[in-house]
Amino acid sequence: MVQLEEAKRMIELDSQPHRRLALLLLDNAAEVIMSRMIDRLTMLNDMHKNTIDLCQSRPRPLVLETAELLAESEAMWVSPRQFDKLNRFFEEKAKFLVKRGKVEEPVALALRKLHVYRNEAYHRDKLRPGSLVPSVLIYFDLACELFGRWQPSGVTISPPIPAVLKKYLKPGELYAGYDVMPRIADALRSELKLDLPAVREALIQHLSDRLDQIDDLLKFIAEESARPRSVADTLHVVQAVTDENALASDEELLATKVKFSMRDLENWRARVARIERLDDRLKMFTAFARIEDEFESLEAQVLGVAAIVDQYVEDQIDFMRGM
Repeated sequence: MVQLEEAKRMIELDSQPHRRLALLLLDNAAEVIMSRMIDRLTMLNDMHKNTIDLCQSRPRPLVLETAELLAESEAMWVSPRQFDKLNRFFEEKAKFLVKRGKVEEPVALALRKLHVYRNEAYHRDKLRPGSLVPSVLIYFDLACELFGRWQPSGVTISPPIPAVLKKYLKPGELYAGYDVMPRIADALRSELKLDLPAVREALIQHLSDRLDQIDDLLKFIAEESARPRSVADTLHVVQAVTDENALASDEELLATKVKFSMRDLENWRARVARIERLDDRLKMFTAFARIEDEFESLEAQVLGVAAIVDQYVEDQIDFMRGM
């Protein structure tokens, strides 16, 4: 709860450094909430394992009641190997909660993508400003939603009630009941409302700008390369060229099978335009994330080749100047 409040405060400060900090707080809050939801779901795990061992020790064929009990326990039991994955990996937590019906697949997909953004910000200090604003707003909304869904296994009554919690209680309430989590989540979300039109516009603009950059860089590479090529052929060569075949002829490079064509660029733009018709935050972000995931590998290739060509051009200019 405190992390969500602090993340909200940082978002409201409206600066990129504070949004980055908010993203880190929200990611940690989301993972902690998922961990606690999983703890609640697996609190009877030892009982399920004992039931499995007991049923499997019975003579075969099993009577119907025993077979049903075995099947139910096997479906609910979490193996030590799976527990290890749940403890270590964010994505495994999200998948598990989908499997147990506590989180919808679009929510899990958004959480996994936002966690990737967090890793880019935390581990590599890389996060595009254009994706930061909508991402942190959507993450705040999702983290609050997760918090509202979480049901603790028990409530501790230990007066006095902390001031940070007391403000969410109703007049006369002496302790926080099980309904306080959704109440807190609703209060926080109402204080920082998700501006869907603004988020949608930011997502569209972000993808459009990056696709524009890919187009511009392909034209730059085509114009500045030693071998004149069309933009379509340049797109093909950018994907085909490697350190091993850098001296190959255009005929050889163009004969190499590649993943993307100009048709894919057109398709991505058409799908970006269709985001304009979406009014649901998860559908917006899911569409955004899928398009981004699809073209990121191509984007990296184009950026890499453009950097080499740009350096070549600079070297030629320096040579002509006698430097």
